[in-house]
Amino acid sequence: QEISTIISRKGYGITQAIGTGGRDLSAQIGAATAIEALKLLAADEDTDVIVFISKPPAPEVRDKVIETFKTLGKPVIANFLGDKKRENHDNVFYTHTLEDTALKTVEIAEKYKISEKNIRKEVKEVKDIAANKGQRAIKGLYCGGTLAAETGMIIRDYYGVEDIGSHEKGMMLHYNGHEIIDLGDDFYTQGRPHPMIDPGIRVDMVYEMAKRPETAVILLDNVIGYGGHEDMAGVFAPVIKEIKEDSTYKKIVFIASITGTENDPQKYSEQYKKLKDSGAIVCESNAQATRMAVGIIKSLEKSGINNIETEESSTKAKSDIISTEPVIINIGLGKFAETVKKYNAKVIQYNWAPIAGGDKRLAEILKKLR
Repeated sequence: QEISTIISRKGYGITQAIGTGGRDLSAQIGAATAIEALKLLAADEDTDVIVFISKPPAPEVRDKVIETFKTLGKPVIANFLGDKKRENHDNVFYTHTLEDTALKTVEIAEKYKISEKNIRKEVKEVKDIAANKGQRAIKGLYCGGTLAAETGMIIRDYYGVEDIGSHEKGMMLHYNGHEIIDLGDDFYTQGRPHPMIDPGIRVDMVYEMAKRPETAVILLDNVIGYGGHEDMAGVFAPVIKEIKEDSTYKKIVFIASITGTENDPQKYSEQYKKLKDSGAIVCESNAQATRMAVGIIKSLEKSGINNIETEESSTKAKSDIISTEPVIINIGLGKFAETVKKYNAKVIQYNWAPIAGGDKRLAEILKKLR
């Protein structure tokens, strides 16, 4: 409860809270329930980050649990409360206090919230693109040079390639069909305004990139503020909508980020709404937008359309045990049943109390009296 309430106050939530009891991690039981719970959460499509809290288990059980963490395919925040501090490894992040655990969970959730699950659920174009095997490239058309550099870095990190150092004609990345271009480079601004002021060159390139057979994702930044174009989203929204609705174009995912605030003259919220209404995915930062783009490509590279559908069906089947409506038998204190009823779940109340209030000596005497 301590961890979940801190997470809640940070604006996040939890999907499931599974309690196994301290004995589950004893040498005799070997974390049987904990490991099963971890696997259920790994298969649950609504769970992005898994949190594991326990007192220090038996050493051999702790090692067994840690090996399970590595197989889950999701970030794990682990707190063996009172155990010695451990170094992070693989997908596992160790914490010391309950507060540390909650804050690290929020940090990792923010960083990794663009998961393949979210992509399949939220990006409806993915299934159409998956069927077209030649369509696997990201095209980034930027007016912000530093943002373009950041995007190039994130994509290079994914592929494990080095920056060649030469960014001729604003090409921050040109690899495997992916092109990240800084249109504010001198090459594009000689004799014409910067693309933050005049979006014309970017509009032309959006149409060009949308026609290329390899294009799956188009990334756009929107840097607002004084001195910039008065309504950049208002320029690009109809372009995005046209390409999405015109059957002569392939299905393409548009991903945008907005650098600015509500105090800027263009107003962040107004820019956000126009881009969102056009059908673009609008992310909270350029890094998040890039990770979304990389996640889409990863999903496309990993699975064809049939595999994506199969994976979705498999995940649903595996997670039914925690996603279906519970039917509860409550033994003892009726207040628990009242709470369950309040949320419209099915519950049967069985009124029971231990004989003699749990006093073993008196219980034995009463048994003899019978």
